[in-house]
Amino acid sequence: MLGMKTEKLMRRLMALTYDKSGPTAWRAAEAIGALAAGHDAYERRDLVQRVLWMMRDESGGNAWSGPEIIGEVLRASHEGIEDLVPVLASFADEPFFLPGVLWALARIAQRKPGMVKQFTGLAVFNLGGPGPAQRAYSALLLGRLSEAQNHRGRIEALLKDRREVAFYEDTVLFKRTVGDLAALALKKPEAHAPGSR
Repeated sequence: MLGMKTEKLMRRLMALTYDKSGPTAWRAAEAIGALAAGHDAYERRDLVQRVLWMMRDESGGNAWSGPEIIGEVLRASHEGIEDLVPVLASFADEPFFLPGVLWALARIAQRKPGMVKQFTGLAVFNLGGPGPAQRAYSALLLGRLSEAQNHRGRIEALLKDRREVAFYEDTVLFKRTVGDLAALALKKPEAHAPGSR
């Protein structure tokens, strides 16, 4: 278990993740990942499993940003908990969580693409999905996996899509169109490194 002070801080940060319309929720999720990175694999696993439990119907919880939180924990320090990535990805079957799962996988792919490479098919499948975030984050994931050129035609079909989605980077929340993220996906892999836009 995490220490008492850390637990209290984690709860406060979790409470800030509910409203994803502003940057606070995204920063809080990233802060949870950074805080968890300072703890051992057992403690990080316990944290992720608690968030996963909150995401399940039977918990009665409201972990609206559960996928994003888990993605940030895995992105910050994945050692010893890599087996939780497929568990996170399994929530793609839930329409409510699907955009967050795709976003989380894309965030992980920035630092450890091999850890999420197995979900290339999930991204390809969702390129044609009904939701703009679903399409945009699928394209972004493919770009960060260096798979975009293999699906260039389908990603190019998104370039004229002007619907906006949230795009968080370097502590800033941007509004980007599906087409913007499709164009980013088609750029060279170094364009996907943290700190580049």
